[in-house]
Parts: sequence; C-alpha cells; structure tokens
Amino acid sequence: MSKYKIIFADNRQDFRVLALFLSVLSFATFLVSGHLISFLFISIAAVLAFLLFYKITQNTTPLSGTLLLDCEDNYIEVHSERAVSGHIISAQLQFSVLSLKIRTIQEKSETIQILASSMSEKDWRRICRFALNEKDPILKNDSNI
Repeated sequence: MSKYKIIFADNRQDFRVLALFLSVLSFATFLVSGHLISFLFISIAAVLAFLLFYKITQNTTPLSGTLLLDCEDNYIEVHSERAVSGHIISAQLQFSVLSLKIRTIQEKSETIQILASSMSEKDWRRICRFALNEKDPILKNDSNI
C-alpha cells in the first residue's frame, strides 16, 4: 500500500534570526557610513523586506493540518486552513523547510511550506522521500524530455 496520512501541527517558522540579522546590518551600515540618512534608508528597506518575506511565508505555510499522499499516482492533498490537492511539480528542501509546488486540478500552481518540527521524524522522512523523488506524471510521459 502506498497511501499515507501525515498529521502536522505548529508549522510556523521562527523569524527572530532574520530580524536580528537585518537589525545588525542596519546598525553596521550606520557605523560604517556615519550618516543618519543611510541608516534610515537601510532600516526602512530592511523592515519592508522582512514584512514582505513574512507575508509571503504566512500565505504559503499552513499552521496545522493533514497531508494525504498517494505514492502510486504522485498525488498529494493538503487539508488545512486552505485545501490544496494535485500533483507535485517541484520540491525544494532548505534546511528544515520543505517547499512544495503543487499543480492543482484547475491547472494552477500552489506553494506549500512544511517544517520538519511540525511532524514526527518518520513522517518527515516519508514526505521528503515522496516529494523529492517523484516527478510530475505529465512530464514522465513527455517524449521530449
């Protein structure tokens, strides 16, 4: 049987390190240049970049839910605040965050991010193995590839 149900919870990224880095960068710019204008410009740019990154991450990272995997058909369903189902187009593993790009039935592309800490180690290995090894079934059948 190659169908699995994975439950995840507390799937939120910690942005304290990023906020600290941007604060240190802004302060270092002030120390190097000694001008208040450059410090304010870098600080505002850092805050805007942080807010943009935070908003994008909030939209793509469900807090909790259930993943349903069908390994034979390369099909995934994400049941959370927003339900997404379809085939995985691509997957990227960045440290402990798995970013899945899913092609839905409506031919739209949705991105979902899942943290390793939000599930058991066994389930994390299973979703990584499923997402990183599988290819899009439409691309599998394409003779031009």
